[in-house]
Amino acid sequence: MTTFILIALLLILAAGARYLLYAAVGYADYFLEERKRLAVLRDATKRRRNIP
Repeated sequence: MTTFILIALLLILAAGARYLLYAAVGYADYFLEERKRLAVLRDATKRRRNIP
């Protein structure tokens, strides 16, 4: 009986792993885009400060 429970849990985890991977990749993509956007804003404020 315990083996059936363990096999069922493994099947559930295997099915959910794809969605966890999608969530992790999506979050990483969002994080990198935010870093890029903040870098652009930071460079713009540096240029604005350097204008006499």
